[in-house]
Amino acid sequence: MMPWQLPRVEKRQVDKKSGFTMVEVMIAVAIFTAVMGLVLVSVVGLFRTLRSSQQILDKEQKLRLAGLHLSKEIASLVRPQYGKISFAGESNEFFIVFAKDETLAESKYAYNPDKFTLEHSFEEPSDYDMATCQSTETVLENLAACKFSYHDGAAWLESWDENKTGLPRAIKISFKFKDEDKERELLVNVPVSQ
Repeated sequence: MMPWQLPRVEKRQVDKKSGFTMVEVMIAVAIFTAVMGLVLVSVVGLFRTLRSSQQILDKEQKLRLAGLHLSKEIASLVRPQYGKISFAGESNEFFIVFAKDETLAESKYAYNPDKFTLEHSFEEPSDYDMATCQSTETVLENLAACKFSYHDGAAWLESWDENKTGLPRAIKISFKFKDEDKERELLVNVPVSQ
């Protein structure tokens, strides 16, 4: 070959099957779509499970807080410094009336079927007017049913008369959430030193 001549390029044979056919591309896209669909279904299921687990944990936390709230409230009210305490309870509510700073105060827990809540109201009157200072808070919400029982040391009673001697040994709150079938119970022990 002479220096002024270009090198000779050999012609290659082009293979007519060197690309993908439309059918092969469609099959690959279908397989990819199916795999991504399965992955997406798994991820959505995982997020639903996480959300459901979080709701259960939130509900259990609210139950623990409600039990702690009730226990602390009742334990603080039966201290000797308040003297005579009047306690009365029915299947849908109970209340404690006690003398505080030369007035009467009332702490009441009641199931409100209109709002589906267990509510705590506290009334601390001035000049014996019970409407003077009142506050209400929701202890549990989204309840389908709620019922109170009172233990006298021997058996569970449906009601507790305020003329009865002493306080109940324990208060049982039986309730059902609207989105659950099972009935739950919250047991609050009343301190023995009455």
